[in-house]
Amino acid sequence: MSHQELTRHWIQAEEKTVKVLITEAGKEYLEYTYDDRARQLLVSQLIAHKSNLLVDTGLVPRTITEDGTSLKAWVFSSLSVAPGTYVLVRVIGLLKPKGLQVNCPTVLLATIPGDPVYVSAETPQDAINSLPVDVRQSLLEECKYELLSKEDAHRTLQAAIERYIHSQRKLQSGWSSSPAWMASMLQEHRLDESEVHTQYEREVLRLPYRFQKYIAECLHPEERILLYVLRPPISEGREILGLLGKRRLAEGILLITDQQVLFVEDVRPPSNSTGIHWGYVAHVFPPERLVDVRVLTKGQTATLALDLWSKSDQHHLEFTFPGEQTFWLAEAESLLRRYLPYPENSKSPRRIYEDKGLNDRDYSGVLDLSDLEDLKSLQELRSSILRQEDVLLSAFTPSSSTNSAKLVTCTSDELLIFEVPDKVSRIDISSISLITLKHSLLGNELLIRTSRTYGKEIALEINGPIIENFLQLVIFLRRAMTNNTKEHSASRN
Repeated sequence: MSHQELTRHWIQAEEKTVKVLITEAGKEYLEYTYDDRARQLLVSQLIAHKSNLLVDTGLVPRTITEDGTSLKAWVFSSLSVAPGTYVLVRVIGLLKPKGLQVNCPTVLLATIPGDPVYVSAETPQDAINSLPVDVRQSLLEECKYELLSKEDAHRTLQAAIERYIHSQRKLQSGWSSSPAWMASMLQEHRLDESEVHTQYEREVLRLPYRFQKYIAECLHPEERILLYVLRPPISEGREILGLLGKRRLAEGILLITDQQVLFVEDVRPPSNSTGIHWGYVAHVFPPERLVDVRVLTKGQTATLALDLWSKSDQHHLEFTFPGEQTFWLAEAESLLRRYLPYPENSKSPRRIYEDKGLNDRDYSGVLDLSDLEDLKSLQELRSSILRQEDVLLSAFTPSSSTNSAKLVTCTSDELLIFEVPDKVSRIDISSISLITLKHSLLGNELLIRTSRTYGKEIALEINGPIIENFLQLVIFLRRAMTNNTKEHSASRN
């Protein structure tokens, strides 16, 4: 599949024009035919539109909205465009339905550049007000919409493009479309030995849909869910400069699987006013990195306190919950204590994962020429340092106005960051204690907490529509962290 057109959509979304396929004309338009003999385009007839809504309806190709359909667009123009025609439009805003409404999709509002009637239209209200009152009422009478700015429209467009790319990458990745942990129905009977899924795997279906999607992005297909604890939005007391205050904690979920400890929380509470309904911060580490775990209670809150090991340091981590979740946090503590280093000569459970290396993705249809040149340069730099068979997985992030292009590569025991023109940073995986991934419309970032030797925390801004590669990198890196615990085990025996 060619991604060349998709790339242009992404670039256009960052700039001012977007390609739209017109599906229905709002008023009269000319129909064309092609004369093969004369090799000429001919006007065959004038098509009159009965509804006369004065607005052309279209779809933005290669986009997927939250309901699984292409992003819809209304194109305001003095002349209608024939259905089946692609047109470059200027985005001026967004119509977003208020609450849950059936058959009321989110609609991109746009005009055709240079159109004399709409050349001064800069906001959705400008375009709507230009229509006759009866036409305006006809367009908006079925759904209750709120008008949002062009900035909100571009964020929605970028999310729809990224959602499409993510679905295509997932199909091409070779991973199972039906992970082992994913149940198809809720638990309706008592569990027995013949049950395929755990209780919590079935209960995942009760979670808010966005959390089901967060979990799906953070789990390996072979993982099994052993326990989860959902945290509602709560206020946590804290002291700043001797003054007592409160901090609002977002809704989140603690998930324990047979391979990792994962805490995912909303990057921001879902809000119609901001147009942000999706986005998360994920904290990830394998349970083999635990040194200590305990539940602390204070007032009306309970906290799961964790001490994490790295090669030359330890890090402390806390997740706060409402006091009524204390019982489930105690269950989590009991489960995690199985992975603590045992005293004397006994050993903790240890696993070795053998993840097969994946070839570099074909970025030719996703990146522009300058980014492809950066990628080629970084791959050559990597080849001068690593053998291809040592590379488990790589992820590329293009340059931005503040950061240079980087190629992040995971081997069995090292994480290497190649940066143009010739900078290389090497991080021993055994020195990593925690991985944090921020993924939302506000931006994508990978944070790696390390020992003091490497500066304690490494932040990588992820640019462009290729977050899928970094989602896989986090999983590979987390599993490699599990393998790199031998020195810790030896030091405890």
